[in-house]
Amino acid sequence: MPLLSLCKGEASSLWRIASLTASGGFVRRPRHVVCAPVRRLCSSAQGNVRAAIFTVDNVLVRFDTASSHTLEGTVNIPRGSSSRVLQYGGPDGARERWARGEFLPDDPAFLKKYRSDYRRHGRVTVDFDVSVMANALVNRTLTMPDAVVDSLKCLKADGIRLAVITSTGFRNADKETTLPEPSSLFDVIVEPCRHGFGLGDITGYKMVLEQLGVPAEQCVYFDPYMKRNTVVDTLGIKTIPCSRLNFAALLEPLIGYYPRDYFPNTVSVQNSDPISVRTLTPLLQRHLQLPSFSKATVRRYTNQDSLPAFRVGIEQLSLTLRTDPDSTCSSSSLGEDSASVTPGRTLHQDYSLADTLHKAGVPIPQPVVYNGDKSDLGSPYYLIEDVEATDPSSYSEISPEGRKSVYRALCQALADLHSVTVATPGLETLKDNGNDSLAGLLSSLSSEYIAKETHHIAAVEQLHCWLCANIPPVGKRLISLVHGSYRLERVAVNTKATPASVTIPDWRQVTVGDPLVDVADCCLAFRLDSAQPLLYGTGGADAESLGVPSEVEFLKWYQEERSLAPGAMDHWQFYIALSHYKRAVELQAAFHSSVMGDSSVKDGFLAGPAVEYLAEHGLKVTAT
Repeated sequence: MPLLSLCKGEASSLWRIASLTASGGFVRRPRHVVCAPVRRLCSSAQGNVRAAIFTVDNVLVRFDTASSHTLEGTVNIPRGSSSRVLQYGGPDGARERWARGEFLPDDPAFLKKYRSDYRRHGRVTVDFDVSVMANALVNRTLTMPDAVVDSLKCLKADGIRLAVITSTGFRNADKETTLPEPSSLFDVIVEPCRHGFGLGDITGYKMVLEQLGVPAEQCVYFDPYMKRNTVVDTLGIKTIPCSRLNFAALLEPLIGYYPRDYFPNTVSVQNSDPISVRTLTPLLQRHLQLPSFSKATVRRYTNQDSLPAFRVGIEQLSLTLRTDPDSTCSSSSLGEDSASVTPGRTLHQDYSLADTLHKAGVPIPQPVVYNGDKSDLGSPYYLIEDVEATDPSSYSEISPEGRKSVYRALCQALADLHSVTVATPGLETLKDNGNDSLAGLLSSLSSEYIAKETHHIAAVEQLHCWLCANIPPVGKRLISLVHGSYRLERVAVNTKATPASVTIPDWRQVTVGDPLVDVADCCLAFRLDSAQPLLYGTGGADAESLGVPSEVEFLKWYQEERSLAPGAMDHWQFYIALSHYKRAVELQAAFHSSVMGDSSVKDGFLAGPAVEYLAEHGLKVTAT
């Protein structure tokens, strides 16, 4: 029987000989399959990797052979000359000396040496404009492919520190350099040109280890030269040959999963975990009636909820999977109890809440299925559509009419939530704060602010005192389901629909309270300066021409949707002042986290000035 594939020379990097069939033929395997020596190396260190060290060429960024060939044709030199210069130039070649910082691009000695390298190693016998090739080398971009970026983001989210040793020199006399983009993914970047050593110099690897702060035996180095790096070995760093941008596949047997399908606020799932691609794929195929070749992706959310959540993708669908690993329930009945996984709410009740809200017309993600049987995943679970809030900056391309449609949908969705009867079956587990909701909210906010206070702000204290003294009388308040932090940046908006539609992603925080708190949260942006960061304010902008409604117009919409009595808004001053205070407390927590060194809080240091702005602006509201 003829061979299906025979790996010879360079072809072995494309297809690896994995096994012989009974008939004597070879089975062809994709190039990302890890060869046995590397697999043995990885298995010896599985679960013991805390850092990965990369070089750039052929590990993070592929050498652009096509562009190189085009340039070679432009200057009339043999095709492949540049590749040979790169391969055989050695430590004394112009490229390596430039990478060590010995040459600047406009240095005549650099061009002379580079031309000599082309004659000696590139087999160029004709005179040519070497500056064309030098400019291409010096000014090449180092944009990493999407798949590489995706894998790096996954590793970083999983707590694996990332380091890169560059192989480029200075681009100009100002000593500017080119880094692999996006460079923000790397915890450590070492540029040999700034220190005068070569790529293979042990000094660079020692520098990386020092800055990583990780023991050498817990680091992995991906060697683009497809051989064990003895310099790295002497430091105790594990070396894995890698020359085809396939480091993610090489890492899989080492860390226990293939790093891919990054999503914010998630971490990877081990192949051996009870909830993995292997276990979820057939389950989803069954529940969603998908073809057998459909394959799932799964990542675990990093929330602190005692109810584990996973983001699952299959066939362009995004779902949230929630489980109750501590449950002793074995029945699929929604009416039975299981171990409490959320304070006051069980897994059954959680899904029942979603099902009830959705059937009542509240625009929340679509519930898919609840299964109380533990046979599938080892615990009860439910699936629900995964929906993420829309970034308000994406509305900049919308027409004024479309933008007004967004705000109208925002109001409609809120009214739909508030219109659900509190006594509806399925909502029994919601905490009913009733007439104590405002006093309890102020007490909770005050405690949270004090716990996160970084410095005294008199306006915050004054605003809190005014609110406590001006709580509306019980008889003047409304009671309904409430969201708690309802505003434009917290909802998902479908601007492609006509009219626009809104989905409320964080439906699990719904409780019972005063609905005007939600309305005020939604209207706060109309009063805030659009120039203030983090607040998404629309004040000061030409709102009418942009299609942004006024606060009066939004309130009119809401009152019409709810058919409220004329006196329902008599204490609006209190609610809008309360919204200022709530937002200030929320941003104070973000600022405190930044001060404490939590780099995961985006723009946390901008929150400090915003707290003072909100408190002072809220006091102005109380004076009107």
